[in-house]
Amino acid sequence: MTAIIFTTAVRATPLLLLAWVCTILLRRASADLRHKIWVAGFFGILALMIPVPVPKAAQIAIITTTFVTSVAADSARGAIFPWATLWGAGTALLLLRYLVGVYRLMRMTRDARPADAADVRISAAVASPLTWGAIHPTILLPAYAEDWPTGK
Repeated sequence: MTAIIFTTAVRATPLLLLAWVCTILLRRASADLRHKIWVAGFFGILALMIPVPVPKAAQIAIITTTFVTSVAADSARGAIFPWATLWGAGTALLLLRYLVGVYRLMRMTRDARPADAADVRISAAVASPLTWGAIHPTILLPAYAEDWPTGK
């Protein structure tokens, strides 16, 4: 099970890195396009997890001693460890960045004043309208939204 997770993580990292670079290069494009890039990246990860039959490798008999085999196993294990540590550290940093962002959104929502509609709040801390929250969705409007025409 661990090997499957590690293999998927190794394969998924370049794919997510590519999606991240694309969204950075397209930061002035619509949020819809950037969202579609991330969705494509995550579906790409799911596609990587589909088992594909691979032909069985040819068997070659090699006579080795126990000492050589254990040294080879230890060196292979040591080669994977730094990459796994690096990947884990990157994952932890991205998770921390995400949690800081959610905390900031929670604080902005708490400090915002309620608008006329339910689940809509007005905040001086946001520059443009934004939505967030899956369980309790909230719409945050900038302070200048009070000057917008009502359309009635």
